[in-house]
Amino acid sequence: MFACVWCALSFASGQAGAGCDKTLSIASSDYPPYVYQNKQGKWSGLDVALMQAIFKQAGCTYRFAPLVAPKHMVATVSSGKTDILLAASASPERRRANRFGLAYRNESVSLVGLAGKLAAYHTIDSVDALRARGVRVLVPNAGWYGEAYARALPVLQKAGLAIEFSYIDQAIRMLAANRASLVMSDTGAMFAAAKQEGVAIEALPFTVISTPVHMMFSKASVSEHDVAQLDRATARLEKDGVLKAIRAGYGLR
Repeated sequence: MFACVWCALSFASGQAGAGCDKTLSIASSDYPPYVYQNKQGKWSGLDVALMQAIFKQAGCTYRFAPLVAPKHMVATVSSGKTDILLAASASPERRRANRFGLAYRNESVSLVGLAGKLAAYHTIDSVDALRARGVRVLVPNAGWYGEAYARALPVLQKAGLAIEFSYIDQAIRMLAANRASLVMSDTGAMFAAAKQEGVAIEALPFTVISTPVHMMFSKASVSEHDVAQLDRATARLEKDGVLKAIRAGYGLR
């Protein structure tokens, strides 16, 4: 089913109509299985497929901006240097400089460790428990992961228990080298990176956060008209089951 839906939706950047005020730039950084460049150099992944379907429905055009480190992606959009960040979680701080479109999928953030070595951590049921148990954890150097994590992070850092990483494949290699007991990040991205690195991992039962994600639009560079145009397209495709079919092709509801 997915292959047929995608065949009907596939198109190259720049071929859609002029439903938006301008060609919108997409902040880019390799983040498989959601956003990445394949062997042919084309942008691929779940968020790319969803974004392309929405842009086609809206009659808008896009381009991918030059690669930036994940740590700088929010800032490049908030400043208007780039127009859109995909798969963004909404937070009060981000809303000051950006608008958020309709949610188009959910994100799950988990704690993972090396397969067969998690028995001692299965009772962890909060991020605060990491400090109480003295567990060293690898954490992203950027991103919003909910209020509970935002409160707990400074405590973990002060105790020397939080080790920051920039890229998930780097974190998986650090985990395999026993630099920490656990890694915290997007569940799907960690398993994709672990498969690529040949490292067997398992997730704890506790979920750090499960939240909707959106396209984040810079107030400095994207008009309200364009946000509304893409929101209408998102709502229509969700109602018609098109976005659901694309998510299902990647194993998500």
